Amino acid sequence: MLWNLATTHRAMAVSVERGLGMKVLNGRRAAEMVVLIGAVLLASCGGGGGDGAGTTGEPPAPGGTPTVQGTLSIVIGDPDSERGPWLSKSDDQYFTTMTVAPSGVLYLAYDCAIKRVGPDKVVQDFVGGICGHSDGNGAAARFNRIYGVASDRDGNLFVSDTGNAVIRKVSPSGQVITVSGVAGAAAFTDGPADSVRWMAPREIAVDRGGNVFVVDNFGVGRGYGRQVRKLLTTGEVHSVAGGLLDASSIPGRMAVDSVGSLYLTVKTGSTMVCVDRCRGSYNSSSVLKIDTAGHASTLAGSTTSGAIGAVDGPADAARFRYAEGIAVDSVGNVYVSDVFNEAIRKIAPDGSVSTVIGALPANVPDTSVSGFSAYVIGGTVATGALPGRLRLPDALAMGPDNALYISVARWRDYYEDTLSSSKGFAVLRADLTNTTAAAARKHLVALQAIADANGGHRAAGSTGFDESASYAERALQNAGFTVNRQYFNFDGFYWVTPGRLEQVAPAAGSGSLAKVIALYSGSGSTTAAVAQPSSATGCTAAAFAGFPVGNIALIKRGDCTFPVKAHNAYLAGASGVVFYNNVEGELRINLLADFTPNIPVVSISQEDGERLARTAGLRMRLEAQTVRGNIRSSNVIAELAGSKPGRVVMLGAHLDSVNAGPGINDNGSGVAALLEAAAQLARSRPYNTVRIALWGAEELGDLGSQFYVGALSPAQKEALALYLNFDMIGSPNAGFFVYDGDGSRSGYAGPPGSGEIESVLGDYYRRQGVQPLGVDLRLSTDQLSFMSAGIPVGGIFTGHDGIKSVQEAALWGGTSGVAYDPCYHKSCDVLANADNSAFRFNVPAVLAAAWHFAMRPDLSLASAQKVTTQAASATRLSPQHLRERHGLEEGTSLK
Repeated sequence: MLWNLATTHRAMAVSVERGLGMKVLNGRRAAEMVVLIGAVLLASCGGGGGDGAGTTGEPPAPGGTPTVQGTLSIVIGDPDSERGPWLSKSDDQYFTTMTVAPSGVLYLAYDCAIKRVGPDKVVQDFVGGICGHSDGNGAAARFNRIYGVASDRDGNLFVSDTGNAVIRKVSPSGQVITVSGVAGAAAFTDGPADSVRWMAPREIAVDRGGNVFVVDNFGVGRGYGRQVRKLLTTGEVHSVAGGLLDASSIPGRMAVDSVGSLYLTVKTGSTMVCVDRCRGSYNSSSVLKIDTAGHASTLAGSTTSGAIGAVDGPADAARFRYAEGIAVDSVGNVYVSDVFNEAIRKIAPDGSVSTVIGALPANVPDTSVSGFSAYVIGGTVATGALPGRLRLPDALAMGPDNALYISVARWRDYYEDTLSSSKGFAVLRADLTNTTAAAARKHLVALQAIADANGGHRAAGSTGFDESASYAERALQNAGFTVNRQYFNFDGFYWVTPGRLEQVAPAAGSGSLAKVIALYSGSGSTTAAVAQPSSATGCTAAAFAGFPVGNIALIKRGDCTFPVKAHNAYLAGASGVVFYNNVEGELRINLLADFTPNIPVVSISQEDGERLARTAGLRMRLEAQTVRGNIRSSNVIAELAGSKPGRVVMLGAHLDSVNAGPGINDNGSGVAALLEAAAQLARSRPYNTVRIALWGAEELGDLGSQFYVGALSPAQKEALALYLNFDMIGSPNAGFFVYDGDGSRSGYAGPPGSGEIESVLGDYYRRQGVQPLGVDLRLSTDQLSFMSAGIPVGGIFTGHDGIKSVQEAALWGGTSGVAYDPCYHKSCDVLANADNSAFRFNVPAVLAAAWHFAMRPDLSLASAQKVTTQAASATRLSPQHLRERHGLEEGTSLK
């Protein structure tokens, strides 16, 4: 990551804002979080310790091989009892459905009541209990056959009160109100709030904007179809295009993804009757998708008569036996409870189906009798017929930490008037392995190997950078993107190898000394005696009077600038220069771009320098192979065409490192996440065109992204809906934060739309139990190039060399008084520096952000682009902001 850029190649003192961090709201550190997002593979449940969590120690059941990796545990319930958790009421009520609020609280819905299960797993009465209809608080409220329940972003519950023909809203404190319809006035009427009527509201889901989707019947009894209806935040209701289901299409449950697309499980049959739940024969099972434009399609499975079974594979070939519960993760993977296959199935965005919990059976389980044998999950008796299988999985819910909640039953009658009559039920939690990050890690490994083979770095213009670009280009092409290289030239510098500084005499063979090649050093190799100027700091030509021509000059830091010292040594005939520090610590020096002598120049520590200065008869070998002047580098630009022409979502990360090291956190971490995101996005055609850029020469002042934006036409800029930047997402002492698009923390807002991007990214973190902090958009990296063009921007990162405060460590863990990344811009920024919990946590976050905006149809964030361009450019070039940036000279000293 680049932080300060001087307008010339003069070194500047750098002051960087501190204060970046993350809070783990649920009390677990990021390292302990298991994230489900993106392409997730899971392992079979079973086996393990007595705490209810473990992986299978059992062989796979006949008819399928478990593919789940993760842990499964009982959250609540007693599958051995006839009823599961009882109400503290006398009413004979059964569990119907469930949801998980953003706070992590699990809500269990019964016929006429809702119970609350907190982190302590204690079941508490929440609202309702006695059947009827009345608003009120807690037990004073009355419901009549709750069919569906869903939570909004604020933790409010929306309830389809089927028997009363109304939609209810329950606040987190337990206050119940009727928000739509009139109790007892069953009818099917769209329109303004006061005229809306519901016939028999059933499945329910809430999108991120607070709109409520409900499946409603056209009538009560046989022969009536159903319609998906949308309850707006204004109270108005209208029918959703594409949401019409005929009388033979029986919906199971419904979910909504982050962009507003709906998913319903659907069965078809010839003699179906539904009263609260459905009974009768069925002959197909599938998953229906309705996108935000109202286009309905079969996502997976088939509506053809007889098309039931237990088959994984492509969308049109996959088969379910009874798809019922449904949930969707942040990147569009849909999870379905396949009841009679006793398994959880995953549908990827391209429609391909896999079994992620359980094993597909060879035969349909017999559900006509009760008393099935229990099997063991993690040492705890749970529901199920066979090891590695779930017993009648039904409702699903996605938790805020992306754990999947699954209701299972010991026995449930699917053939009587109420499908919800079950004997014994439990809610299981699946903490699923994050293989998205594991897949991204291979790119970190590759970038480390490239650096190792090319002088220990991947600096812009170097062979290491070119090989990194070729690697990324191949990865993006293999994912299905169209890839181009955009070349540009700049005046710069890099070293080809780290060079050598070895003592030849009087104690040869002691190995190479730790040294840093000076910025703008010449190239060359010399083995010679070492001499010192008469004044140790060498600030005058007189200090080199009588200096032996061809010797290596050993010069102490202090009194004047390094370019002056080096020039004096060169004029005196020195074949190379070794500077040593006058204080403890590493010394990195800057000779400035106008230093032309072609001699090698390096710096060493105070300790080594003083030892060498005392050594009589000293001879040394000094080598530095460098490139300076006009250098060629490139951007890697990849594109995946969307179904909507003209709208482009752009995501970027800089590909180059500094000379000092491999740059695996800065910024191999962002590159690796984007390469994995590309592989996932390419599995289905996005709504918007996705463009991924891997920038060259960011470390020299955002040169690659500036070149790219400067070459865009006005029409091309207008087509860019937004730009997301991912730079340093794996800092070892990390904080999780988002760019402050609305300026609420920094006082500086980005172009219009940037605040909405911040909200989307922040919402993702909060759903994982993390409270992100905003960071000033002017802190420099490639988003500034887009801000100058008035394009909405956003991004995430985990901190650089800023020091974590005591308050921040209390907020989200880690060590106070230590940098977020102690290896920032150093040789130790290697694989081990970034292969950590922050990286594993953030890779899914990058994928979630990419998927959200790629699939979102209402991208109007760039509407005010033209009017902000001039102001943003002026802001970027002001001295106030330039002092917060650096380029090649960052971390070097002139004196």
